[in-house]
Amino acid sequence: MSEYDLPVSPGHRKALEARKKMNDARLKHPVPKRPVVFSAGIQPECQDLFDTAYGLYGEAFDSYVAGDSTSGMFYQAWAEDYMHRAMLCESLDHHPF
Repeated sequence: MSEYDLPVSPGHRKALEARKKMNDARLKHPVPKRPVVFSAGIQPECQDLFDTAYGLYGEAFDSYVAGDSTSGMFYQAWAEDYMHRAMLCESLDHHPF
């Protein structure tokens, strides 16, 4: 079972797939892949964060494919930030406090 077989929201899945595509295309460098946290539910504001991560992973992918690793790393870091915000948003939505 891959990380894409687990129940995740459509926005989360889209962002994960964009991250995988970007990671497959990126040049080798010391930035490690981040762990993935899964959740089946999502709030609209979390969806916006996943959508932003998706777009930024796409920009990172384009930069890596074009050979611009500096821009690729910039967009990747920015995408990772939005991805973690979105996952935090999801996880906070499932807590009773």
